[in-house]
Amino acid sequence: MDRKYKIGGKLIFSPKADLLIDDSGQSEVVTLGSNESRLLLHLLENSNRTVSRKELISVLWNDRDIFVDDSSLTQSVSTLRKAMNDSRREPLFIKTVPKLGYEFIAPVVALHVDSVKSSNTAQMENADRTVQLKSDRYRRHHVLGTTLPQVLITNSMLLRYSIFNSLLLGGAILKPNVLSALLNFFSADLYF
Repeated sequence: MDRKYKIGGKLIFSPKADLLIDDSGQSEVVTLGSNESRLLLHLLENSNRTVSRKELISVLWNDRDIFVDDSSLTQSVSTLRKAMNDSRREPLFIKTVPKLGYEFIAPVVALHVDSVKSSNTAQMENADRTVQLKSDRYRRHHVLGTTLPQVLITNSMLLRYSIFNSLLLGGAILKPNVLSALLNFFSADLYF
């Protein structure tokens, strides 16, 4: 079951989709980076205590065999605060505990998708589809077994043939669609 969190009575966080939605009427949707999303989730799940910098670095990076210094954590916290419209000096969500770590200070309510269906949940689903559509655009060129390099090579060959045909022979011997079919037939096994 997909969990969502209501933060401070005005934000909804979907960790699965890395989305943060302003529920205060503006309905602004922010897509978080994976580090910021994992950081926020860990702070939410431990909102009753101060989470040490060492623990956060371990959870965010070291558990995935990535070793970083404190500046990476500082940058992720800063980016997350900016996404949440939070301030280091007057925090509403993430409080810095000097020389220790961070504490999540806003009230948090865990929501279940089945129990909550609001306009903002629909917006999250639409945003999920938008993100999916954006990732699908990279698969768009792999249609009918044709990859982008094959299309580019075929177009290049067609252009060269038509220039050669018009300059040297003075007219079209083969129609372009016949030429394209022949090129696909003879070059099909070259690219697979």
